[in-house]
Parts: sequence; C-alpha cells; structure tokens
Amino acid sequence: MVSGAGENFCSGLDVKSVLANKSNGLKLLWKWLPGNANLAQIVSIGWRRLNVPVIMALHGKCWGGGMQIALGGDFRIASPDSSLSIMESRWGLIPDMGGTASLLECVSGDQAMKLAMTSEVIDASHALSIGLVTEVSELPLQAATVLAKQLLERSPDTNRVIKNVHHKIWSVNERKILAKETLNQIKIIAGENQ
Repeated sequence: MVSGAGENFCSGLDVKSVLANKSNGLKLLWKWLPGNANLAQIVSIGWRRLNVPVIMALHGKCWGGGMQIALGGDFRIASPDSSLSIMESRWGLIPDMGGTASLLECVSGDQAMKLAMTSEVIDASHALSIGLVTEVSELPLQAATVLAKQLLERSPDTNRVIKNVHHKIWSVNERKILAKETLNQIKIIAGENQ
C-alpha cells in the first residue's frame, strides 16, 4: 500500500523550480533507449513493474506528479474529500511521468484527453464515475488494508501473473508511450513547436 503523510496524498512536483533551469528538466527526461523509463517515468511505471499488487490510498490533493504516482498503482482508493488532477498542461507541459499508460487502462480515450488537456480538478465521486479510481471510502487506508488482506488470501504467483497479463493486454504500447512522452516533453521544454 502507498499513502501520503499529511493533509494530501501528493500535490505534485514544484514545476517552477525544476524548469528554472532547463537542464534540470532534461536530466529528469534523459534515458538510454527511447522505450525505457526515465527518472520521471519510473515514478509511475516502477509501481506497475512490481510483482505484487499495489494499492494507492488517496486523500486530499492528488495533483500532477501525485496523480502520476497514483496511476502507477493497480488500485486507487480515494477518500470522498480527494481532489484529483493531471496538472501538467497548466504549465504548458504534457504529462510525462509514465502515467499515460495507466490512464488509458482506467478511462476512455476522450476522458483521458480531457483530463490531460484541461488540468481540471475533479472530486472523488467524479473520478469513480469515469474509472479513474477503483473505490471511494471514508477511510481509504483501512479500505486498502481490507483489499490487501483479500489479496493475501490468494496465491502470490496467481496475483503476479494476473497483474502481468492485464498490464500486457491493456498497455501493449507502453514502451512507445514512454518514448513519445519524453520526446514531446523535450520539444516543449526546448521551445520547439510541433
């Protein structure tokens, strides 16, 4: 289980400080091969690559980089007071932390584009209605614990294979998505028009 300490799950990356020096942003985006995850993308993709189910317990703000982290989980349980947003377009950036692969598994294509293009902040009930979260609970950490106990009653090998199969079926283009996120973000940071 993954949860945030304090009043928010994670309110995101301090974009202004990272982009104060363009080389900082480029260091986060650098990778050996286009389809590999860079430092920014491993924040989301890393959770997906674990051989165990990952449950995110969300509360308060789950914005920008925080949303990208949450998207890396296999399950997202949000408190009713949660607010969720893919914030990157607010700063003239594209979502580039690997969450796009997961987002497309959760919501329809038009909803994914709307969330990414508008930076709209949505509440937990709206997130549930479009599939962005798995469940809404007054006590998300306790609900995550209940789910974790259910999963522990099953074979870890079975859970691992089910997770692997589902991610491979729904995200057959993960390497392509990672490459496109990075390439396009570098172009935007460098000031190139597309």
